[in-house]
Amino acid sequence: MVQLKLEKYEYAFDNSSKYLMSIQKPIVFYKIHKEDKRKLFLTFVILDISKGKITYLFSYTKENIDIIQHLQNEEKYYLMLVPHSTIEINEKKDFFVFLQEEQFFLYVNYRDNILRIYTMEDIIDEDISFKKISSTFYKDDIDNNFFYMAASDYDNNLHIYRVSLDLKMIDKIDSFPGKNTPPHVVRKNNNCLLLSHEFNEANYLLKKLNKTINSQEMGTLLVKNSMRINMANPGISSEEMKGILYNNLKQKYDISCLPGKVIIYDLFTKERIDYQTSGGSPAHFEIDKTENMVYVSSHNFFNRLDSMSFFGPAVFDKFLFRNNRLTWCSSFSYEKGYRYASHRVFYNNGVPYICTFGQANRLIFVDARSMQLFYYDDIGTDELSDKTDVEMYLNTRESGGEFAALEVSQDGKNILFLDNQYIYIYNFEERKLCHKIEYRAEEKEDWDQYILRTLHITFLQ
Repeated sequence: MVQLKLEKYEYAFDNSSKYLMSIQKPIVFYKIHKEDKRKLFLTFVILDISKGKITYLFSYTKENIDIIQHLQNEEKYYLMLVPHSTIEINEKKDFFVFLQEEQFFLYVNYRDNILRIYTMEDIIDEDISFKKISSTFYKDDIDNNFFYMAASDYDNNLHIYRVSLDLKMIDKIDSFPGKNTPPHVVRKNNNCLLLSHEFNEANYLLKKLNKTINSQEMGTLLVKNSMRINMANPGISSEEMKGILYNNLKQKYDISCLPGKVIIYDLFTKERIDYQTSGGSPAHFEIDKTENMVYVSSHNFFNRLDSMSFFGPAVFDKFLFRNNRLTWCSSFSYEKGYRYASHRVFYNNGVPYICTFGQANRLIFVDARSMQLFYYDDIGTDELSDKTDVEMYLNTRESGGEFAALEVSQDGKNILFLDNQYIYIYNFEERKLCHKIEYRAEEKEDWDQYILRTLHITFLQ
């Protein structure tokens, strides 16, 4: 375990707007300094709308950088992707942050201004060398003093544990052969665990060759085609290269993403059952306990460290959860809806809806009973309506202006999301942006060097 210090700053803001009154729980999101070569030293931003307070916890300090640099295994401490989930431990005191496919996770104590970095070896008393930890965890839906955690070893065995919030009680649930990376999400529902184990293990159909390839082969195909283009066109810009690349892929292969699978793991019998999804790269689960439904999002993409490639619109699958089994009911896909990174199921006037952002800035609402598009709204510029080939546009679009992370107020009326400067409140019933909060740490002269590092936001609860 490595312990670091946090610099804390607190600011008040006007929370008198009627649109803010239904948001009672704090949320956490993350920023990072552009010059942080490790991308490790996160800034944790706690937004407490009910109290009109924003708390900033900075870890990018010379003292912390020196501590990490002098560790014997300092090469381990790089954050390749993004923070993915937060679990509150004690109210107004501390929480865990879990990262996307890393060897460590974070403990944040904002009462004592402490940041700890834990590896699995720090908390698990077994002779196992862990390779990666799953990205997204939730509290036990029956006993919220525990959560379920999973990690893979270097032989690609998956290990599942039930862990108390104070890390003092850890029970081994099971071990079994897994994939190259652990499940993206581990989420308990009644007596089962939902595991999205094929998030990084998609299969792709090269329609013009009538050939199926896996993720590793897709990576090789993209690299080889990119190298040929760069060699034939020295000095070509990134945007031009991507345009040629995806035109070539369409002409040569016409690629689609094949359906993926998720697992239900029965905690009593230890039985594992695979369920097919309508799209590839299934990622996250939404659970509606009112109607006993489970919703699974599938991205239909190929994901790399520096970029992603889309091969079709994203999909939501709706399953009935009964007797520890899933029964497929229906699915939702929308021709201009790509990569539903973050989403929520919520109720408004007794009706369930799903809200999500499609790339790049289209806020989408789905009627969860009919699984039909309810309506959408573009936050900022409408980038998609005049595009005849949305897939090509998104694959060649330069990054910037995207929205992803969102949360819904407890009464189902307001959607909260953010960019690098503002926190926005969108009213579902009025179908409009109704409020925004600017956030800025005035004491930090280099605040403009801090950029958003957030795909998911959750209430601390």
